Amino acid sequence: MLQLWTIANLLKLNYTLRKKITFYATLLDNLDFMGIDGVTFLRASTSTAIRRDSFVHAVAVNVPRFQYGPTNFELNLGIALTSGETLSFAVENVLHNSNTLIWFEDRAPKSTPTQSNPFNSSGVWVGNLNFHISHICKADAVLSNGEINQIQAALLDVPPQVIPTPPSSVANIGTFVTETPSGGTGTVFTLSQNPDLGSLLVSWSGLWMKRVASAPAELQFTAGGTGNRTITLGSSVVAGQNIVAQYVTA
Repeated sequence: MLQLWTIANLLKLNYTLRKKITFYATLLDNLDFMGIDGVTFLRASTSTAIRRDSFVHAVAVNVPRFQYGPTNFELNLGIALTSGETLSFAVENVLHNSNTLIWFEDRAPKSTPTQSNPFNSSGVWVGNLNFHISHICKADAVLSNGEINQIQAALLDVPPQVIPTPPSSVANIGTFVTETPSGGTGTVFTLSQNPDLGSLLVSWSGLWMKRVASAPAELQFTAGGTGNRTITLGSSVVAGQNIVAQYVTA
């Protein structure tokens, strides 16, 4: 059964927008989904998964790995997909066409056409591996950035107080950018373009952070340097964690 809290959040969307959603798979603790049957998961070998109790559990052949953690074991990451594992849905769901597809990788929001569609014409996941995938949502049209943001906000279970309000209005109408800043690990990351600071949002493995003027604490960041491209976090990012920036260019 689809998670009730996500269905409740989707029901809060504007009726016109909600009617555009034709497919939705939470992929948080089961393969249940809203769409055209069926779904297939394959893996030839046994494996392991970290559950909510923080322990590593054995997982049988062809059984998906829904994982929690790695620091907060109440945090449901989604289905782990690595090389040798196959996730596919019925072709009739047309997940590969040009209409908007929304999904999360390690709780970081993704959508087409900003990112490449991770499904092929056979309904098979061919996107990034070594991530936890969740909240796959397909629309029957090409959605606006505002509509995409509304759906992403409804699907991601982040406490409201963590989501910052932009400190000022966007001064310029530039290009909307969603990217993984260069840097990889540590506390300092670099954007590829100059952001309008009023539009800049940064997430850490799906958790939105607050921009501060200086001395950032946990889940806070500063923006400075040439063109405000240098993002400095209050704590270090380690391997397996994910930083994503969204902004309008200055």
